[in-house]
Amino acid sequence: MALAGAVLIGLGVGSVNAVLFGLFPVWGSIWNVISRPLFLASGVIFLLEDLPRVLREILWWNPLVHVTGLFRQGIYAGYEPEYVNVFFMFFFGLTATFFGFLLLRKHHRTLIERA
Repeated sequence: MALAGAVLIGLGVGSVNAVLFGLFPVWGSIWNVISRPLFLASGVIFLLEDLPRVLREILWWNPLVHVTGLFRQGIYAGYEPEYVNVFFMFFFGLTATFFGFLLLRKHHRTLIERA
């Protein structure tokens, strides 16, 4: 389930970024700045449970935190992350994919001409 969520989120964010990169070249620089701390903010290096409550509540809105928690749950038998919300993870992925494909359908000719 974690892999499916990761693929869906990647497809959605990737399709939105494909359009934004094509329409706004400066978006590449902006995305680099945004995405670099994403690795740290996704709970890969630390456990979300070890963070202060305020920070936990903020990072809960990062869908990759839920993916990381599900991966850990699949690997470590005793790990039961209470913060994981599968609905939120898939809802975010489906919404991003929907809007990404919608943008690709609307702007595909412009993107092909600029390529």
